[in-house]
Amino acid sequence: MNPPIFPELFFPAVGVFWIFLIWVLWMIVKCLRGLDKSLEGVNAILKELSDRLNSKG
Repeated sequence: MNPPIFPELFFPAVGVFWIFLIWVLWMIVKCLRGLDKSLEGVNAILKELSDRLNSKG
């Protein structure tokens, strides 16, 4: 495998790319965690409404 033409630019660019990729994955994980917490809150509200409706009927 031939070395890249500009190694002084190529290797830092690869490092920046990997840092960016890790950052994007971290943001996705944070969004999914937030979504999971939101859905837990919605689930609790719906369960409470269901319990209220079942107790009236």
